[in-house]
This record gives sequence, structure tokens and C-alpha cells, in this order.
Amino acid sequence: MTSALCPPHWQGDFRRWGGQSNHHINALDSLSLGWLVATINPRMLGLIETLGSLVIGMLLFLMPMYAFKQVPAMDRYHGLASNYFVWEIGLVALTATIYKLM
Repeated sequence: MTSALCPPHWQGDFRRWGGQSNHHINALDSLSLGWLVATINPRMLGLIETLGSLVIGMLLFLMPMYAFKQVPAMDRYHGLASNYFVWEIGLVALTATIYKLM
């Protein structure tokens, strides 16, 4: 890997850094950091819930509609009347969440 964006001491075989142990360390780090923040400031849980609902709204409503249009194997689902209903409900859910943040 040679890149102008990558410092010389980073170049090399990155496979040695992979593996399940890094995933477990990252998960444990995220859990402990979230727990610490929620213990220090319990109101932060409301913000985490609100931002999580944005992600869930995107995944449940808008991403499938985007996939129906972009993925050739799902082309038969593109243009159905129910898709427009799902778009509307997804946009309403995201708009309500953004309004709640203001």
C-alpha cells in the first residue's frame, strides 16, 4: 500500500491488525465509554436515543427504497405504489426526529 495520504510507518500489511480481537476490543470500548457518559450525564441517553432513531428511520424506511432503485436484482419492486407510502412515512419520521432535536 503506497499512498500520499498514508505515512510511511503505516504502510505495510494491515491484515496483522485484523481479527476478532479488535472487534471485541472496539465493542468493549464503545460500551464502557457509553456507560461512563450515561453515568456522568443521564440526559445524554435522550440524545443517544434521538440520534439512534434517525439511524433506525434511515435503515427501515429509506435505505430499502434506495436499494429498490439502485440494485438490479430488486428492480421488480421499483415503482410500486407502496414504495411512495414508505417514502412519505420515512420522511415524516425523520422530520419529527429532527424537529425534536431543535
